[in-house]
Amino acid sequence: MPRVCGVDIPGNKRLEYSLTYLFGIGLSASRKVLAALDIDGQQRASDTPEEQLSRIASHIEKNYM
Repeated sequence: MPRVCGVDIPGNKRLEYSLTYLFGIGLSASRKVLAALDIDGQQRASDTPEEQLSRIASHIEKNYM
C-alpha cells in the first residue's frame, strides 16, 4: 500500500479515488491536486512512482493541511 501524508491509501484503486482516503481531501480536491501536478489520476495508486507520490504529499501538506 502506498503512503501519502502518513496514511496508507488503497493501491488497487485509481489514484484520484485513493487520495480521498486522506482527511479533508474529497474527489474535487483530489482532481485539483492531480491537475496542478500534471499527474494522471486514472492510473492505479500502486503503479504510481514514489517520486510522484512524494510530490503529491508535499503539495497537499503545503496547500490543504
